[in-house]
Amino acid sequence: MNTTLHSHSKPAIVTAVGGLGNRLRAIDSAFYLCKTVNRPLKVFWFNEWNVRARFRDLFDPILLPGVTLKDGSFPEYLLYGPSYAKRNYLIPLFCQRIRFGRRRMFSMQEGYKMELAGIIPSIFQKTNQTVFCTCGSRIAPPPADYKLFSIFHPISPIMDIVNNLTALFPQNGCVGIHVRRGDNLQSTRNSPTNLFIKRMDHLLDSGCCESFYLATDSEHVRSELLTRYGRHVIFNEGDPSRFTNNGMRNGVIDMWTLSRCKEIYGSDGSTFSLTASEIGEIPHHIVAMDPPPPRSKKLGFVDSLTGPP
Repeated sequence: MNTTLHSHSKPAIVTAVGGLGNRLRAIDSAFYLCKTVNRPLKVFWFNEWNVRARFRDLFDPILLPGVTLKDGSFPEYLLYGPSYAKRNYLIPLFCQRIRFGRRRMFSMQEGYKMELAGIIPSIFQKTNQTVFCTCGSRIAPPPADYKLFSIFHPISPIMDIVNNLTALFPQNGCVGIHVRRGDNLQSTRNSPTNLFIKRMDHLLDSGCCESFYLATDSEHVRSELLTRYGRHVIFNEGDPSRFTNNGMRNGVIDMWTLSRCKEIYGSDGSTFSLTASEIGEIPHHIVAMDPPPPRSKKLGFVDSLTGPP
C-alpha cells in the first residue's frame, strides 16, 4: 500500500484520546482511512492525564505527505481537545460544535461501531469539507494489504532498550505477559494475577516456553511474579507506572518488546497487548475469568483463557 496522501481535499482532523494503545489505533486507522478516500490528515496529540508524554517524547515524526501530527498547545486544547464533564467542563465540545457543527463531527462511539460493521464512515467520504473526530479506537477496518502501525517508529533511545531486552530472549523465543492494573478496573476485576500464574505454570511445566517477558504497570504485580518465577522473567527495570513521562517511555518499550515475543497473554479490557500483537503479527490471548466479548481484529488470533486446559 502506498503510504502517501496527495489530495486537494479538505482535511480530516483527528484528536487521539485514551491510553497509548487507544491512541495508536486511532491514528493508524485515520491514516489508512484518509489514504483510502484520498484526503489530508491532521492529528492532535495532547499530553494529559492518561498519557503523560508528548508524541515527540516517544516517537519519531511521521514524515508523510499529507499527514500532520502535532503536539497540541493549550489554546488548541480548547478547540480540539477531548471533552470531560469534570476535567474541563466540556468546554472543548462547546467550541467544536461552534467550529464544525454537528454534521461535521464524528464521535469515538460511532467510530467503534463502524469498525465492527466493517464500513467506511460516510462523513469521511465527503472530502469537500473539513471533518473532526475525537477517537480512541479504530475508525474503520484496515485494508487487506496494510501493515498495521507501520507509520510509528519509537525514538532511538527507546529502541536501544528494546533491542537490549530482546537480545536476552532465548533461541526458541519468549512468551509475552501483560498484566494491566492502574486505573483499568475491568482488567483488574476480570484478569486477576492468579490466572496469569496458572497459565505461566502450565507453559513452563509443558515445556512450551522457558522465559517470559513481563509488561505491567503495577510494581506489586512485578514483584510478585519476579519472586515466583525469578530467572524465567525478563523485564524492563524502569518505572512501571503510566502516569509520568518516563513511565510512558517505558510503556512504549514494553509494547515494542512484547511485539517481538512469539505470543502474548494479555488482560481483558486493555488494547495495549492487542496492539503489540498486531505490531508483531503474533498470536494474542486474553486471560480472563469470564470469556470477554469478541473483538474486531485483523489477524484473527484472539481467544479467551480461563486457566490451563
